[in-house]
Amino acid sequence: MKNILYISIISLVFAASIMSCSGDGKEQNPDRVTTLLDSVETLAANSLHAQALSLLDSSMVYAADNDTLKAYISAEKANNLVTMGRMTEALPLSRKAIDIGERLGDNDVLVNQYSAIGIIYRRLNCPDSALWAYNKGIAVAQKVDAKDYVANLYNNISVMFVEQDRYKEGVEYAELATKWAKEAKDSIEMYSALATKSAALLRMKRYSEASAAVSSEFHNILQLGYVPLTLKCASPMLRAFMEDGRTDSAQIYMQMVQPALQKADQTSNGVIGILEVQAALLRSKGDYGQELALWNRLDTLVKTNGGIPEERILFYKADCHAKLGHAQTAFELMTNAYNRADSMKNSGMSQQMTEFTIKYKTQEKELMIAQLAAERANQQALIAILLLILALLAAMVFFVLYRRHITRKENELALQRRFIEGLESERARLARELHDGVCNDLLGVQLALNSGQDNAQQMVRNIMTDVRQISHELMPPRFTMANIAQILSDYTGHLPVPDCKMEYHCTPEQDNALWNNIDSSVSFDIYRIVQELTGNIVHHAKPSFISVNMEQRDGHIYLSVENDGVVNDNDGKGIGLQSLSVRVKSLNGAISHTDIGDGRYRVEVTL
Repeated sequence: MKNILYISIISLVFAASIMSCSGDGKEQNPDRVTTLLDSVETLAANSLHAQALSLLDSSMVYAADNDTLKAYISAEKANNLVTMGRMTEALPLSRKAIDIGERLGDNDVLVNQYSAIGIIYRRLNCPDSALWAYNKGIAVAQKVDAKDYVANLYNNISVMFVEQDRYKEGVEYAELATKWAKEAKDSIEMYSALATKSAALLRMKRYSEASAAVSSEFHNILQLGYVPLTLKCASPMLRAFMEDGRTDSAQIYMQMVQPALQKADQTSNGVIGILEVQAALLRSKGDYGQELALWNRLDTLVKTNGGIPEERILFYKADCHAKLGHAQTAFELMTNAYNRADSMKNSGMSQQMTEFTIKYKTQEKELMIAQLAAERANQQALIAILLLILALLAAMVFFVLYRRHITRKENELALQRRFIEGLESERARLARELHDGVCNDLLGVQLALNSGQDNAQQMVRNIMTDVRQISHELMPPRFTMANIAQILSDYTGHLPVPDCKMEYHCTPEQDNALWNNIDSSVSFDIYRIVQELTGNIVHHAKPSFISVNMEQRDGHIYLSVENDGVVNDNDGKGIGLQSLSVRVKSLNGAISHTDIGDGRYRVEVTL
């Protein structure tokens, strides 16, 4: 059973109980108590259960006022007595532990003792009570997620099915126990279930499978050093070797089992199983007298143990008497054996076991359906979340695109507004020039004519030049007749700037094919940019020189206009710079203003 788990729990409760004792001669050193309980564990593991019981009895004096400790000690005593085959003595102790566990709601005690009392009932030929206990134990074990105890309980149920000659179901429950034991990482329960499966395969006469199931793991089983497990696993393996005619293998493995057999209590279940194999070895040698003596010994042992079904002992005893020529005795024993087997099969136990299997498989299907429903619900929730995320992403993308669209429209409106403002500013400038320049000059001509001055003719010529310049600024050039490089050359060459040196440079020069490739609308904007820059200098500065440079390279056009009149209008509020800035931006260009020193100023445009 689960000695290691319970000894550790007893240690905590027992130590707390001892620390609370005073003045009554019961107080003990906690280290001594721990040593005592460690000794109980070691003795139980080595099948020295009588000594373990003695130590547990000596500890009961400290549990007078501690029900939890009483339950644990009673449970451990019951477990040791079960292993020793003393089922009648174990039963009241197991019941006591269960009663206390039920009252205290202690699931650890309950899950352990429902398993133990199930074994007790089965060995005392009360299979219906055993099945009830296993059902209760599984319910509690699954409730507290005690996978090792679930494995133990299913293993015990498997044994019941095997004993009722329902071997296929016995194998199924043994494999189920193995599954739970692996999840619990419990090697003892895993190999114990393997032994039960081997016993079922043995009864099904699948001898090679039965022996191989254990022999392939027997080295690992021996390494655990747990005597009861070693004997339990060896018994079906040795019997399978015998039934398969492999007596040599049986003898080899029997020698490997001897150290564990010598350590074990001779009344324990494991020893009884090995004695049954020895009886088979005697039968194989034809020594029926010794075999009969051994079966009589086993018959005495199982009166309290129940380790071997009574009808099986009766069958083998009858067979021995028949081989020895005791026909009447053989007949009587065989009749008793058949009657005993029939009473077990007709007791209604078979129906209960069938109902248990149906109930278990129904629960498994219901659990599977519930799991599938939960998985489907989770998938639907995940899909809903993904759809929500996609909807949010789509909304975000739509919002971003919408904001970009709105921003682009706002920028376009701003550019259009600034362009119109620039045009209005340009018109206002031209109006002022006409009013302040041409109109005033005409007034001067009138005054000169009225006074008889002789400079009226020159004044008229100056007015004609100004009007021609204004007209030239208003009229767009014809790019069908020339490219932008040629038009700028003509424009700068005829720009009327008194006492000012006008320079124009174009790179590459004389490459009309390259400049002809520039679109006429772009050429017009370039022309207006240069016109605006030079016109701003002419009208608002007194430069001694103006230099216009235009260069085309790497898919870009670079303009620079430099003068020494220093007109700094980079705040963007000047007459022409508003429309100039709009033109540059409409061409994805950039404009910069630089004071290069020595009274010189440069405007650079990159298109």
